[in-house]
Amino acid sequence: MKITLTILVVLLTGILKYLTYDAREYKSNINYHLLKDEIVKKILTDLKYNEKEYKAFAVTIDEYSTYAYAYVSNEKSQNDANKKADELCELSRKQKNIKKKCMIYNDLIYMDIIKKP
Repeated sequence: MKITLTILVVLLTGILKYLTYDAREYKSNINYHLLKDEIVKKILTDLKYNEKEYKAFAVTIDEYSTYAYAYVSNEKSQNDANKKADELCELSRKQKNIKKKCMIYNDLIYMDIIKKP
């Protein structure tokens, strides 16, 4: 479990660096198209997404490169995973005084990026 968590933190740090650079460069909101990048494909593949396991990832980042995120897995339903990830991300967002709300990314990314031919 510790190794998986460490790998996840390293991978998430990589994606957040990428998103931070893009948000700073364009001074805009993070949009869904940014997530269709090779970095996200690699993360989702490395996590070996299991369709029987409900997971969710929530993230927010502002124009000053301040970010907050939360990753949740092994929940009873996708709804539970989304809710818990959003709650944890919102707590972190408020502590860091980020104005933008957290956004949930979960099996929508998986279905769109990994399963599409």
